[in-house]
Amino acid sequence: MKLDHPKRSSSSECVDKGEWCMEWEMAWEEWYVDWYECMGYAISGRRRLSVTSVFMARGVSVLALALVAVTCIFIVSFTYPGYRDTLGTFSKSLTADDGQIRTRRTNIFFLKTHKCASSTVQNILMRMGSKHGLTFVLPPTGNYLGNPQPFIPALIGPTLVTPDRKYNIFTHHTRYNVTAMREVMYQDAPFVTIMREPVSLFESLYSYYGMSGFYNMNLTQFLRKPLVEIETLPRNARKIGVNQMSWDLGLDQDLFRSEAAVEHLIHKVEAEFQLVMVAEFMEVSLVLLKDLMGWDLEDITFLTLNARVQGSKVNLTLWERHRLAEVRSRNSSPQLFHEQKSNTGTRKVNSADVLLYEHFNVKFRAKVKDFGDDRMRREVYTLLDKNSELYERCIKSVTLPVDPGKAYNNFKYVLNDNLGELDHVCSHITLAELVFTEQLRTRQAEKMRVLSKLEGFLAWDPPGAILS
Repeated sequence: MKLDHPKRSSSSECVDKGEWCMEWEMAWEEWYVDWYECMGYAISGRRRLSVTSVFMARGVSVLALALVAVTCIFIVSFTYPGYRDTLGTFSKSLTADDGQIRTRRTNIFFLKTHKCASSTVQNILMRMGSKHGLTFVLPPTGNYLGNPQPFIPALIGPTLVTPDRKYNIFTHHTRYNVTAMREVMYQDAPFVTIMREPVSLFESLYSYYGMSGFYNMNLTQFLRKPLVEIETLPRNARKIGVNQMSWDLGLDQDLFRSEAAVEHLIHKVEAEFQLVMVAEFMEVSLVLLKDLMGWDLEDITFLTLNARVQGSKVNLTLWERHRLAEVRSRNSSPQLFHEQKSNTGTRKVNSADVLLYEHFNVKFRAKVKDFGDDRMRREVYTLLDKNSELYERCIKSVTLPVDPGKAYNNFKYVLNDNLGELDHVCSHITLAELVFTEQLRTRQAEKMRVLSKLEGFLAWDPPGAILS
């Protein structure tokens, strides 16, 4: 039996691809020829040549090429974190308490809703990204990516754009636009947001953003206005006002009264978000986030951020709470608008947000049940212990605001004096959002500058250059 010897042919696939392509092609063809020769001699009996001897002759050179390829992948994955996701070098498998194996995720979209304890979640995500060199969707200045206009990729700072225009983490204030969000996020990024009971949310919102000055009326005076007038008032800074969660999720103000529009929003959020957290149950919410992301409890430790001094809070009357759409019993049926009329037949303020919150509060409780009551208790107990340890390790004292009579005052944390320079958690856990954001922006801009310079260098082919 005789085997035809393979003939070398010029491959069209290496045209215009440079010498490296030809070298790889030639190496492959040499292997192919050796195999034919080995098989041909063995079959014909004209020459005793073992397959092993031929392959060992080429083994050293091919092994060297393989090592070079692996080294290149390793270097690229740490130079540009976006590739880490694609190549999976940062992922690892974790065995959860329920015995299931989960992949550790690095990509996430978090819609940061206003005054919903979202700063605490954001700090966790920013610490995770900062620690592992991940990329963020960031504006050129400040901390807003749109709002009142919905997000579009053009809002990303031009010096912060990654080579593939994909990012690991989106966690800054924006206005929801699912098409644009998916355009900048990796395909495996879960969508997460957080909601808060609408009455306490609006009281906090009215105080924090100084809306008494903006509307020239205190909260009680505001609530005594007819709803039709309230819903047509301009939004503070064109983005802050009634039904804030619905607004952040993309519902326009002229649709707050539309039953169909609110129903559509609820179905849309349910279909597009993998987790809707509830601010009143932060530890439980974070355990669910940890489970979704395949993280450890250490990754979700936190200190409460942007918490007000108790004296800064307004004690609402029963009428004011009712007017702000006091949430009904969780067992009540959320029939849109019809059940939200007062005795005079007037709908409540924040009706859209109430419906949104009630729906996802029920969904949240169902997720907890699926997670398991006993398992949740264990995880929350452990998280509370770890938060206490974190506080002891990081915090020296908590200071009260200088002006307790101010409309909105936050606690301030003072860090311990003996912290090491490499204590990443303590040094970042109390950072103000704007300060932390500026650090991330500076680091990412420098990284993108170096990568852009590298790509330009690698693509440069000077006239008369001699290729070795």
